[in-house]
Order: sequence, then C-alpha cells, then structure tokens
Amino acid sequence: GRGVGLGAQLVQSGGVVVGPEQGGAKSSGVWLWCGVVGGAAALLLGYLYYRHRHSPPATTAHTQQQQPHHTQQQQSQPLQPSQQPHYQSKKRRTARVLVCFDKFKGTLTAHKASEAVISALHSCYPGALEIRSLPLSDGGDGFIAALTEPLKLVPEAVTVTGPQGGAVPAHYNVSDDERYPKTVFIEVAVPSGLHLVPLTRRDPRIATSRGLGELMRHAYEDGYRHFIIGLGGSATNDGALPALHALGLKVRIGGKWRSTEKCLFGKDIAKIEEIAMPDELLPGASVQLVCDVDNPFVGPHGATYTYGEQKGATTPQIKEELELGMAHLARLYQTLPRHADVSNMPHAGAAGGIAGGLIAALGAVPRKGMDVMAEVVQLAEAVEWCDVIVTGEGRYDAQTEYGKVVSEVRCLATTTTTTTTTTTTTTTTQKQNTSSAVKPDVVLCGSTDTPPETGVQVCARAPNDFDRQTA
Repeated sequence: GRGVGLGAQLVQSGGVVVGPEQGGAKSSGVWLWCGVVGGAAALLLGYLYYRHRHSPPATTAHTQQQQPHHTQQQQSQPLQPSQQPHYQSKKRRTARVLVCFDKFKGTLTAHKASEAVISALHSCYPGALEIRSLPLSDGGDGFIAALTEPLKLVPEAVTVTGPQGGAVPAHYNVSDDERYPKTVFIEVAVPSGLHLVPLTRRDPRIATSRGLGELMRHAYEDGYRHFIIGLGGSATNDGALPALHALGLKVRIGGKWRSTEKCLFGKDIAKIEEIAMPDELLPGASVQLVCDVDNPFVGPHGATYTYGEQKGATTPQIKEELELGMAHLARLYQTLPRHADVSNMPHAGAAGGIAGGLIAALGAVPRKGMDVMAEVVQLAEAVEWCDVIVTGEGRYDAQTEYGKVVSEVRCLATTTTTTTTTTTTTTTTQKQNTSSAVKPDVVLCGSTDTPPETGVQVCARAPNDFDRQTA
C-alpha cells in the first residue's frame, strides 16, 4: 500500500493528474505505471529493511550477499567450531556442551562418568546438542588415562615391586608429542597405588614406594631423560625413601648399609641412621611432579595427618609413629647435596611425601596438576567454544577449591566472560542454585554426604536438572 501511494505521488509530481473521474486507456496506463513503480519501491524498501534487521555485525558485503542462501543450511546442519565465527548469534546453531569430569574415586573413571552424562544428554535432547568430552585429572590417579589420547602415549610394560612388597605389572608411558618429545609419563598409583591393597590390609607402615623407583630406573636405562610424574592415589607414607633406595640411595640401618636390592617399608623410616648419595641418582634427568595438593611434608597439615587415615593409619598411635619417621627423614634429606628442607615446603607432602623425597634427592620441580592438564588438552579453547560445562568429581570437601578439577574449570569459565548465569550444584542430598558471574553455565555433579569409595551421585541424573531453555 505504501508503495502504491508513493507511485501515485511520483506520477502527480510529474504533471500527470490522476483521479477517479478520469477513465479510458490513458487512466488505465497511468494506474498500471503507478503499480509498477510503487511495487518496485516497496520491494526495495522491504529488502533494505530486512538487511538492516537480520545482518550480523561486522560482516563483509560478500558475506551479506551469501547469507540468505545459507540460512536454511545453518539451521539444519550446525557448522564445526573452526568454521563458525564466534561472534555470530547462538540462535543460529545448536547448543554446545563441554563434558569434563575428573574420576569418581572408587566408583567411576573420568571416561565412564563422561560417557554416562553424554548418553543421558543425547537421550533428553536428541539432536539438540553438540557435545565434546574432555576427561580430566588434577595429577592424582587417572592422570595417565586422561593424557593417553591427547598425547598419544605409548605404554612400556615392566614388572616392579608393588605397595606390599610383591611383584606387580606396571608401565611407564612415552610421548612423542612435539610439546613433550621423548618424555616419560608415570602415575604413582600404577606401581604403588592404594587400589592394589585390599581394604582390610591397608597399613602405610608395611607399604613401600620402591616400585616407583624401579619404574624410573627402567625408563632411564631405556634412554629417557625427561620424567613427568603424576602424584596421588598412593598407598604409602614413606617420603619416597624406598623409591630413592631402588635408584641407588645408600641407607644405613642398625650400623649396616642396606643393599639396594632389599625392599624398605614405612616402618623402617624411623630406624634409619644415615643416608648418602655419592653420585647423582639419575644423571642428566629432569623430573616434574604433577600434584593437586600443597600440603607440607610434616605437621598437622602434612602427609601423615591429612592422608594417613585413608591409607590405613586409623589410630593416633600409628599416625604418631609415622609422623616421627617422616620428621626424622626430613632432617636426613637436608644432609644430601641439595640440602633441601622439605619439612614445611608446599607440595612436599603429596603422595605420602613422595614429592618431598624426589625434590630433595633429584631436584624435582612440582607443578599444579590442572595447569599441566589444561595445557595438554587446550582446556581454555574448549571453554571458549561451549555454552554449558558439565563437570564433577567423586566428592566435594574442603580440598575441592584448592587446585581440583571442579574449582579450576569453574574459575576458567568465570574468566571467559562477565555474563551472569546460574551455577547448579547437584549432590545426593541437595540442589543449590546460586547466581554468579560464570559463563558458560557450569553444572556440577558429585557427592557430599557419602565416602568417595562407597557411593556417588549417579551422573546421568544431571540432565534432569537442565533447564531446556538454557540448553
């Protein structure tokens, strides 16, 4: 109608009088001309208005010309992250979900937890989500499993001394990734893990970390000089002394130097009279320690009093015996060439003091577990890509906010943008919704009221708490 009116005005301005009293061929021709001009003007104005309302910002003329032809294609088949410009409206694609779990200790691995949630998401929202899975680890048990795929780790099988003195199958893992060339990755839990000891037989006084030293020696003799060791999940509380003994550290007990072929246990630590390291244990080697805790070697927040109970130190008497041995060992470590005092050193208490022993004897360098993991799997890029993050671990407690997977993922999501969204914490007893500056949305799954080794929230329930509009 506006176009016809505009055409009529154009005709009048040209000196042609149009009115109902006129008829015949001339009047019909004028009205026809008005319709053509008015219709063309209407199409032009409509097209310009459409372009103004629907074009994304900062697009080129070429993109604008092509956009109408691709609109239907984008709706039916979402582009890959590398093809989809980040600034475009999220309404033009499906929602992106990043699933990044740590292990649910004693219940589910990070991979199994991810599989459960992904299956449930696809069931609840068929065809509506684009999902990526990034199993994570903060350096504890599950560290190697999380790194195997991104670094294409190749295991080398060997037999070493287990946590109770018997032979156990183990492996170290070699990376040829350009970021970590010819680097050996070892998880302490593989040769010395708590999972290798039955619940009724757990006692750190009769546990040993010797297998770790044997594993490192095998890799060194095979020509590898760079070690990255994931700490956590150990059954020991011996300050790595048995492991170092296996690498050649001399130990004197009862007036005699013990053969390096003889296995030492946690109960032997307090009996040691002297240690000596005349030569470098692993000449030319570099060692990085990946850990998720910053506990010191000894003290009320040290290895014994923080982690001893879960390893079998269930009475005050056992804890006191172990603590006296660890304090004695810290003094002995100061006599080594590096003169390192690990007593109150952050991270030295990780894995029953294994970190402290390797720092004192090998000059090992501790690193935050999630820093290594985020670097390897390119976690920051994945967080930037997604709309919603589903993460969790077996249990939330006082340690969760100190370098654990959940806290680090939430922190990274918070720094991505300042958009205010809802963070949902799903537990076995409560669901708490709090508003915070987190983007993408973060859905947490885990347990707060059950021991991590006996029960855990079923991960697949998390999608039931999803708000469909958010998804």
